[in-house]
Amino acid sequence: MADITIEKTHDLLEKLAEYVMNEVPTRREMNARFERLETDVQETKENVRLILNGMGAQAKQLDIIRTEQVAFNSAFRGVDRY
Repeated sequence: MADITIEKTHDLLEKLAEYVMNEVPTRREMNARFERLETDVQETKENVRLILNGMGAQAKQLDIIRTEQVAFNSAFRGVDRY
């Protein structure tokens, strides 16, 4: 096992303090990140809602088209019979 000295311990503590001061985000920075994340999530939810509403509108249009096709086909077949 390596010799543990006051100097080595001091060096490690200095490195730790430097890391914490330079690399670990502050509480204010973390709050700002969470606020941005919350905003992004809300925007995403709104976009998904708009997409789903658009898909619902498309489904309604397809139902209308299908109904019109059935009516047209029925009328067209009726003309063929005569």
